[in-house]
Amino acid sequence: MAENNYGRFTVGKLKDELAKRGAWTTGRKEALIERMVSDHGMAHDLKTLQKGEELMESDRVSACK
Repeated sequence: MAENNYGRFTVGKLKDELAKRGAWTTGRKEALIERMVSDHGMAHDLKTLQKGEELMESDRVSACK
């Protein structure tokens, strides 16, 4: 989902998506969009971190062989 598409969401849809992510669902539409964009960035950072941890783990396993 592209960040610029969040503006097209209804307030109800934004709140539903934020609730699925465990984020706050209160505030004006602008605040909800900011939260969605922020959460989107954090999710990307988390995936990158997890991928790095998986790579480190595979290196450790290879070193033990």
